Amino acid sequence: MIILQYPHNFSGNIGYDNCWKTGMKNILKTTPLWLVITGSVLILVFAGVAGFFALKPKNEFETRKAAMGPIASNIEATGTIEARQSSLIRWMSSGIVDEVYAKTGDHVAAEIPLALLDLDTVGPKINNAYSDLFLAEAELDVVLNSNTSLNNARNRVSTTYDDMVTAQNYYDWVVAPRTSEELNEYLDDDISDIEDQLEYMEFIEEFFYAGMTDNNPKKIQFNLQVLQLEQAKTDQIARWNWFNGQPSQTEIDLAEARLRVAKAAYEDAVRVYERMEANDSLTEKTQAMARVEADKSIAGQALLINTIAGELTMLEVKPGDYVRAGQVGARVDDLSGFFVKLFLSEVDVNRVHVGDSVLVSSESDPSINLTGMIKSIELAGRRMNNAMAYEVMVSIEGDTHALKPGNTVSLLIEVDKVEQALLVPTRALRIHEGQKIVFVLRDGVETPVVVRTGIRNSESTQIVGGNVEVGDEIILNPPSVSTLDGVMIQ
Repeated sequence: MIILQYPHNFSGNIGYDNCWKTGMKNILKTTPLWLVITGSVLILVFAGVAGFFALKPKNEFETRKAAMGPIASNIEATGTIEARQSSLIRWMSSGIVDEVYAKTGDHVAAEIPLALLDLDTVGPKINNAYSDLFLAEAELDVVLNSNTSLNNARNRVSTTYDDMVTAQNYYDWVVAPRTSEELNEYLDDDISDIEDQLEYMEFIEEFFYAGMTDNNPKKIQFNLQVLQLEQAKTDQIARWNWFNGQPSQTEIDLAEARLRVAKAAYEDAVRVYERMEANDSLTEKTQAMARVEADKSIAGQALLINTIAGELTMLEVKPGDYVRAGQVGARVDDLSGFFVKLFLSEVDVNRVHVGDSVLVSSESDPSINLTGMIKSIELAGRRMNNAMAYEVMVSIEGDTHALKPGNTVSLLIEVDKVEQALLVPTRALRIHEGQKIVFVLRDGVETPVVVRTGIRNSESTQIVGGNVEVGDEIILNPPSVSTLDGVMIQ
């Protein structure tokens, strides 16, 4: 036993600290050093253990109940907005820009020039071709207008073709059925109406006009009405007979003969024209046409010629600029429709199909909130960032005024969906030896349950098999180490 001895000559001017120092000196003199150290360590250990148990929280679990509800499995991706069609217009020759015929934002048609180079800066070949083109076109116009025989032959082909079409239509009308069930019903109703009116007129005549003389004006007027009805009945019966009759063989033969004559005349006109055109292939007309095309091809090298119809989204030239052959001078985009181009991994691309719906949105522009549909999926992938990726094109529907080519957008592709599924939080799932497990809190005890899962997303997972029911308390934060049949589960 260690006894702390204080000095007997304790006086008022000696404080507590002096007593403590004196006592410690006596302890160190009378007690072995190892015993002092061992005692101090034990005191610290006991204090730490007591503090640990005093501060350790009770074993509380965060749970959420398994419930029925809808679930969808989605693929999230980003893509780039692209116009329906885009074209970069390049200069075909070097030189200094002389004139610009359009400005950014204009709607331009295909095959029209957007700018012209100064002909003095493009070289003599292009310059001479540009000047010669006007002479060549004038010469061709003279040659074409002077070739009367060939023009007459061409006109005869057109006339005989029209005659053949008219003859064919007449023949089809002659041999085609004249009536139908609806038409016969209509004609029968007309005849019945007239007969009813005649019967009524006969009744009127017996009671009101029988005693009148024939020269009575009222009776004369009445008899005229009767005659008109009888004539109308005769006409309607004739119409019925014609529609329900068949054309005579003579009518058919005449229509067929007329058609044969018209076809023969057309075929003869075509043969004459083709023969004249073939004989004319090496004449002055052909040479003039070849000269025009050659001059156009060379002179066009001084022009920046558009290739597709659309909006001029970029025009990087102005008069006085020097440009090189092959340099991009403009860009045209067909903004009548938009696509999103994105790339999916080899895992995700097998989960999507052409026709799947897509939601398109943008964090930078909240007004972009559209729907789309997968239009194409690349069959052969490409290596990107040391992994295979496949190009997917998504068409966009709705109001696309806020979109511009090059915009980055977010996409959500719905690949699977179940309206009523048993759902547990995805974060509650654990894996042990290839099996999926959730921990259910039953009577205050964590109980591991092996489950089979279906659709899943970042929030929920569908349970399709296993001892889990609606209302079960699913543990979201099971211990990092648990025991299942004596096996440790991380």
